[in-house]
Amino acid sequence: MKRTTGKTSTNNLLLFPEAEPVPQDDLLSEDATAARPPDWRERERALDIRTSWIVEAPAGSGKTGLLIQRYLKLLADGSVREPEQVLAITFTNKATAELRERVIGQLEAAAAGGGPVKGFDRQTRVLAQAVLARDGAAGWGLIEHPRRLNIRTIDSVCAEISRSLPVLSSSGGRQAPTTEADRLYREAARRTLKQLGGEDAALHEALRTVLLHRDGNLAECEGLIAAMLGWRDQWGQLVPLRGEALDDAALDAKILPKLERALDVAICQALTQLSESLSAAALEELTMVAAEFATLEGYNGDPSPIAMCAGRMQSPVALANDLAHWRALVHLLLTPSSKTWRRGFNVNHVGFKTGAAHKTRLKEMVESLEDRDDVLQALCQVSALPPARYPADQWKVAKALFRVLSHALVELQLVFAETGECDFVELSLAARSALTREGGVEDLAAALGVETMHLLVDEMQDTSTGQYELIERLTQGWDGFSQTVFLVGDPKQSIYRFRQARVERFVRMMHEERLGDLPLGRLRLTANFRSQRRLVEQFNEDFSQVFPPVADIAHPEEVPYAGADAVREVSATEGLVWHARAASSGRTDEETKQNRRRLNRENARAVRRIAADWMARPLPAGRTEPWKIAVLVRSRQHLAGIVTELNREGVPFRAVEIEALGERQEILDLLGLTRALLHPADRVAWFAVLHAPWCGLGLADLHRLAGGDDEGLKERCVADLIRERGHMLSEDGEERLARIWPVLDAADGQRGRLPVYEWVERTWRSLGGDSYLDEGERANAMRFFRLLDEIEAETGRVEPGLLAMRTKKLYAQAALRPGAVDLMTIHGSKGLEWDVVMVPGLEKRSPPDRGYLLNWMEIDSGDEAVAHMVLAPIPGKGEDTRDLNAWIRFVHGLREAAERKRLFYVACTRAKEELHLFAAPDRGSKGEVRVEPSSMLKTAWQVAKTHFEAQDEEEQEAFPGFEGEVLAIAAVAEKERPPVLRRVRSEFDPSERFAGIVRLPQGETAGAVRAAFERPEGSFAARAFGNAVHAFLEIAAQRLAEGGTASRLLGEIAGWQGRIEAVLRADGLAPAVVSRLGQRVLEALRLTLGDRDGLWILSPHPEASSEVAMTGWADGFRSVRLDRVFRAGAVPGSSGTSHIWIVDYKTATHGSNAVEEFLARERAKYKVQLEAYARTLARLTHGDAPEIRVALYYPALAKLTWWVPELI
Repeated sequence: MKRTTGKTSTNNLLLFPEAEPVPQDDLLSEDATAARPPDWRERERALDIRTSWIVEAPAGSGKTGLLIQRYLKLLADGSVREPEQVLAITFTNKATAELRERVIGQLEAAAAGGGPVKGFDRQTRVLAQAVLARDGAAGWGLIEHPRRLNIRTIDSVCAEISRSLPVLSSSGGRQAPTTEADRLYREAARRTLKQLGGEDAALHEALRTVLLHRDGNLAECEGLIAAMLGWRDQWGQLVPLRGEALDDAALDAKILPKLERALDVAICQALTQLSESLSAAALEELTMVAAEFATLEGYNGDPSPIAMCAGRMQSPVALANDLAHWRALVHLLLTPSSKTWRRGFNVNHVGFKTGAAHKTRLKEMVESLEDRDDVLQALCQVSALPPARYPADQWKVAKALFRVLSHALVELQLVFAETGECDFVELSLAARSALTREGGVEDLAAALGVETMHLLVDEMQDTSTGQYELIERLTQGWDGFSQTVFLVGDPKQSIYRFRQARVERFVRMMHEERLGDLPLGRLRLTANFRSQRRLVEQFNEDFSQVFPPVADIAHPEEVPYAGADAVREVSATEGLVWHARAASSGRTDEETKQNRRRLNRENARAVRRIAADWMARPLPAGRTEPWKIAVLVRSRQHLAGIVTELNREGVPFRAVEIEALGERQEILDLLGLTRALLHPADRVAWFAVLHAPWCGLGLADLHRLAGGDDEGLKERCVADLIRERGHMLSEDGEERLARIWPVLDAADGQRGRLPVYEWVERTWRSLGGDSYLDEGERANAMRFFRLLDEIEAETGRVEPGLLAMRTKKLYAQAALRPGAVDLMTIHGSKGLEWDVVMVPGLEKRSPPDRGYLLNWMEIDSGDEAVAHMVLAPIPGKGEDTRDLNAWIRFVHGLREAAERKRLFYVACTRAKEELHLFAAPDRGSKGEVRVEPSSMLKTAWQVAKTHFEAQDEEEQEAFPGFEGEVLAIAAVAEKERPPVLRRVRSEFDPSERFAGIVRLPQGETAGAVRAAFERPEGSFAARAFGNAVHAFLEIAAQRLAEGGTASRLLGEIAGWQGRIEAVLRADGLAPAVVSRLGQRVLEALRLTLGDRDGLWILSPHPEASSEVAMTGWADGFRSVRLDRVFRAGAVPGSSGTSHIWIVDYKTATHGSNAVEEFLARERAKYKVQLEAYARTLARLTHGDAPEIRVALYYPALAKLTWWVPELI
């Protein structure tokens, strides 16, 4: 390393014919066996489709490829009657799309044939060929109908269950899921708080208790309640929903005993672990010493902290009744504040008066144990244990919270019903509810018309408790051989604890080899196909020190490490490089900060140099793709210095989901413009508009316009101030204001006449807001306008607060530059790989966890009498953390520390050729390296500490000449600093961009190459709908031209739903809108194919074309795009070549108007446009064209209107 088993139904047995295995000779040819990976036997067993498996697949092991192979083999098996019977589940849309594309790619490659393939690819090709043979025999048409490949996200599975079983799921089956559910939670929380002082006396008292507990802060309580609603699948099962169950007596009799039993279990488990860690002799000696020292006088007259040990010669047992005794023993060994071994034994340290003999004896006991990390961890756990009984004052608040949250859940259901929307949690709860009911699985199969026979789950380690239960219920009653599961995951890559992923479940499944009652075989892959051998060997050496060697049932969150086998040979790169250097302690805090900043700048320069060196490195023979380079960080804030350095030196980079859209300056300007247009009295927004680049008033002019210090003008609206005080501005300010004010004044006159997004966009463009933006900034602006349209479609209006919140949840557009350095978070990098990976900021601490109204922690006891989680109310405003909350936080801390190991593993194993790790902690006054306990450096300290070599005396000083360097850097920064105010020229005129364009009679421009009618009308959703209809009408015309029939095509388009929704999603529409419009597109296609005129238009004709682009002169230069052009007879439905038909598709509908009246109005509206098309076409044919007919066709109405155009 370089430094710097369920029951089987009769029906299932009857549906289980003998398998049709793929010939092993084909799978394991001489060529394949020669290139077998080291774990080939495990991979072979994974393709035994008569066995259910759980597979541990570490980074780079090709787990997705193996899952695809099993999926293909299942599809080829004779027991599978329909492809939908094989269900593959992933957890993200991205993973689902990737898996589907790879499966389709294999099928298409097998269908096309092509050159020979080797090894793993050859095996996959043979399996794909077997699927095609089965496909041909069964008539599935998988390549033509890829949606029949049942590859889904777990959320979409829940949605389908909820829709298919509306009664059993209690969902009604009609609510559309939304990814933006915060506004729904807020509304439910707001309605709940409005019950304060209402008729429900119990709820009023509960709300009063909660508000007093949080110092009467209504806004904070609303946010806390709303946040809890998003996690209701975690805590909701413990909170009663019925009124009678919320009585004090019922809560005290049913819920409190379960909670206290859970506390008892947790205490006993921790005490058992400590008693097993200590030898009997050591525990006995510790007990005797405590009994002897218990009689010593306390410090400053206070009781001795171990006084209760007096006379207790018997060692304590692992029961809650002895908790106080155990804590007293722990006090002798640990420092309470730091949870480390005691180093001082004076009276002020231990809390009782000690003599020299006492100190010596205590010191000897500590020294006998201090090399036992397991004992230290067990002692810390006992010192953090909660009380054995639920504290009465916290129980009072908890009961109030139960009542408040119970009502909030009811309000949330009402909000869902009113809006027709719900969150994905609701779908998950509904699906689990449906499958829990007796006969739920059978009813689901009946509703779907197909019975799931095989289930494959990717990334199983990322399942939450609720998702695990859903998978268990989907497979209840399966036998494990005719109905199988294939669960693939890597516990070392479980990094989504913030989404309630429970890696403990996966570890337990591997240990027990069961999913519920379903037996599983266990497989472990070891081959690493990704990283070069030098990296793999270093990983094995390092991670064996980071992770434990074996699983510990007492700490299931601690995942063991097993070594990987390198498949690739050593490459000519450096492998793993540590950049480990500690910042020296200065004489003052400011000097220490300067040293830290200097070191961070040096690391940023090192990142830039490494990236530039790799970009300049020649590519190996046969490779055309540039080197892939990534910088991975734990938090987006850690990239600031690196981005500055890359920008300074011109190194191209691509920030992937790093910068929030709402933090971009062009979006802040648009937010200000939107607020100003919506609320004319919003002075702050209006001054922001006048300060923005399109106007560029300086602060002095703004101050003068605002009235200076005149108190009488501080509430006047800006429009009045401009009229009254605009003449008082500077000459430049007057010129700028005169240029933009007419635009803003005219925009105010459009209020209520246009959709908000179009109103804002037109105003923005008229001001010149797009004139100074680059491509990425314009893309961000377009995303903002789509968001405006989505919000207006969802809520009927645009509320600025909601708009600002939504922009902060979206990310700025990442520039697409070949070979650019990828900047992203470690969480976002999962599943990806790069040639070179750099991980800076290992010394940075974790961000603090947010507070919840109820803190909770899951407990796996398996006992119905024990609560499956422990809940503790948030501490009161200004209160110290209570023991119960502190214990929950301590356990969460252990789980977070375990996840940090896994996060470090994920970051490192993304590298194929070279890995660079950067750590720059501080040094203490004595030269020691200070490592933040919550940092990844602490996680890797056993490995990293050898790379922090002692720095010489010169470096220990405050870096001679450092001040000169700081001044030089500051001078460069000052020289390169952009203007304080970015603004367009004062003489700028947006219309000058169109100078030289001459308006022609038909509305065309001589300098334009776009048709004047290019911009579709309506909202973004309407445009997307129209684009999708046009695209799929073109596909339908192609199918008919290839010999298809209308009846066959009508049957085929039923499988186009997924492709249609993909096209709609590409336009950035919300999932609920995509689902709704997808159905409308399908209906429009069905109507068109079922209509005589519609079928005639799409049918093959001489010289027929769709989406035809033409450019020519007809009363001026013109470029047009025609939806459909062909030769036919003189009237609709006729054949021949005598006339050219120009047909334009329109997706509008007649609404409440009569159809004929609507068509007449539409004809008048588009007459000029279509006749301009006709003149262009006539001019292009040099007057030799036959007669022309023009027509409008409305797919959503199946209506045609046509006429003879006037060409003169």
